[in-house]
Amino acid sequence: MIKGDYVPQSFVDVDQGAYLTATIVVYELNQVAPLADVYAWSYRRSCQRYDTTAQVVGFDEIAALYRTQRRAMVTDLVRNKVPPDKVAQWIVANILPNVEPQHREKFIGDVLAELEHLDASRIGGLGITPEQLEAWQQLRSTR
Repeated sequence: MIKGDYVPQSFVDVDQGAYLTATIVVYELNQVAPLADVYAWSYRRSCQRYDTTAQVVGFDEIAALYRTQRRAMVTDLVRNKVPPDKVAQWIVANILPNVEPQHREKFIGDVLAELEHLDASRIGGLGITPEQLEAWQQLRSTR
């Protein structure tokens, strides 16, 4: 759903009895309408909760838009052991053409912020090994 730009689904508020009854109707009577109603209600409720959360927490559209590119750049910076004093230059030199010019300054700031907070608990999904992270962090600590 996220890839399709839809709000993620959550069944947090669904009444367990309604869900179980609708599921039984599907299996026993081969009728999907009650389960579809439960799903539709739940999805509408998820949308409301998502909108409320986004308003309260805030939504950084540029960070979300370039999440994949930002993470790839962080991975490349660490793997290539780019020294701390060269990071900003490296980002500018390697900024992807699909980062819109009007978003580049914010993108660079987001990459720098992510690097600042990068630790072993945040490398999951980046394709960075703990050893690569440690080698890069040693570069930071020697300066």
